[in-house]
This record gives sequence, structure tokens and C-alpha cells, in this order.
Amino acid sequence: RCGCCAFGIPLALSAVVILAADVAEATVALDRLYSINWMRAFAGGLILKWGIVCMLVHLGEGVVRWSCCARLLAPVELWVRAHRMARDILVSMLILGGLIPLVCFNELNTCICPGLSLHHLLIYRNPNYAKKRELDAREFMTSHAA
Repeated sequence: RCGCCAFGIPLALSAVVILAADVAEATVALDRLYSINWMRAFAGGLILKWGIVCMLVHLGEGVVRWSCCARLLAPVELWVRAHRMARDILVSMLILGGLIPLVCFNELNTCICPGLSLHHLLIYRNPNYAKKRELDAREFMTSHAA
């Protein structure tokens, strides 16, 4: 089935579960540093954990790609794909979160001032861009003849 792994688990569900497991593991491992208020060590631990996970995902991609016994490595493939899907979901949420206020502002602008678009004012800075007139060749020649 499309969107599922070899075990029949939906990849989006796997991504959410893997992300929750990564967050829980980092929380348990770094709880002591946070509880004794070692914020720099806590931040360093988060960065180290993130780097190790990125390295293992790359290593897992390589192992899955070059392995001759792909059926035995189905859990590794699920783990790698779930991490990639989780990253894609987080990036999409970040982009969407940045664009939603702008879309709402544009809709509010359309409701309040139907004839005035701030979007067009930002793009077309010339206020009379729609009123440009065509120049006839004879007018051009007479104006530049002198």
C-alpha cells in the first residue's frame, strides 16, 4: 500500500511516534542537567543528540541502500524514512506557521479595503502602473528630433 512501510504501518504515524520517542529519550537523558540549572550543558547535550541522530540517519540510509538483505533491514528502513518524514512535517509546519499570519492579514485587508491591495502596493511601487500610455512612433520621433 502507498504511504505504508513493509509492516503496513502508515509512515506519517511512524514519523510522529519516532519524533515522540526521540524527544522522550532526550528528555530522560538530559533531565539531570536541566534540573541542576546547567543550561549550557543542556543545550550542548541537545546539539550532541541532534548531531548523533543526523549521523545515524545518514548511516542508516547508506546501509539500506547498499544492503543485499533488504528484508532483514526493514526496521532500519522504517526508522530512516520516519525520521525523514518527521523532518519534512516540521519544516512544512514552520513554513505554514510563517505564512498563515500574512494570509490572514491579506484577507483582512481585502475585507476592509476591497479596492486597495497592500500586496500590489508592495510589488508595484509605481502608483500609476496601470495607466501607462502607448507612445506612437511619430510622437517619439518629434520629441527626440531636437
